[in-house]
Amino acid sequence: MSAVLVNDGRVLLAEAIKNRPSFLGLGTGLLTWGDQPPPPPASLLELVTPVGYKAAKQVSYVTPDETGEIVLPTGKYNYSETPTNYLYYKFDLDYADGGTSDLREWHVYVDAATELDLPVAQTWFTPEQMQVRGRLLLAERRKPMPFDPTVRAVFEFVVIF
Repeated sequence: MSAVLVNDGRVLLAEAIKNRPSFLGLGTGLLTWGDQPPPPPASLLELVTPVGYKAAKQVSYVTPDETGEIVLPTGKYNYSETPTNYLYYKFDLDYADGGTSDLREWHVYVDAATELDLPVAQTWFTPEQMQVRGRLLLAERRKPMPFDPTVRAVFEFVVIF
């Protein structure tokens, strides 16, 4: 006998996570990774070399759609008013966020928390300003991406439950 996580259960997981505090963690990784960083292990908990954390600008339910307005390398999606098992995460980095580091790793954390005495409008946090890193939901490693403080960067992900 085997049990299967059914679609309704997957929607339930997305509903349980959607409104929780989410942050994008950015890191430089290791120089020894070169242009081909190793894939992140499933047991990974944190960035190897953290640079900072950005609060999510948007977390929304989406559905796959060939004519969707959200276009990502993994496909096209449209927003959904009803809960789905697809969560869209969007993080907008401001010009001063991230410094000038070559980024090799980015993570999405859920249930992260910052120090309490920080300005309410602040959305970029150094590792020292994070009180709780949160639970790692998604980890990605890529060839080095130079962060340019004269260009506004946007990171988008769709997590499928």
